[in-house]
Amino acid sequence: SNPGHKGRGPKLFDLMNTFPTAVSSTHALYDREEMTQFMNIIAEKVNTNNVFRFRTHCGNSTGCVHSLMAYGIPKECLPVNFDGTIRMEAYERFLQKEEEKEEKARLR
Repeated sequence: SNPGHKGRGPKLFDLMNTFPTAVSSTHALYDREEMTQFMNIIAEKVNTNNVFRFRTHCGNSTGCVHSLMAYGIPKECLPVNFDGTIRMEAYERFLQKEEEKEEKARLR
């Protein structure tokens, strides 16, 4: 046991309560069955402290996306496609907006 890490968990939960936005639920996705016990420990700790609901989903990207959809989370909100490839559209829009801001600042 590392004495320098004692009490950090509760302090993290206290910190989350100070954020100006409310987090009602968090979903963790993973694809390695070996992670299940670890994820269950985290879920038990978070759910016990009533910080927010913590749900875990184990499986491939298609299975996880379908699992999230069962919670009402549309696949369009996720940064990955069913095949596990990263969707770049949102990132490309972000880059375009940043370039426009830089161009406006440069012209001033």
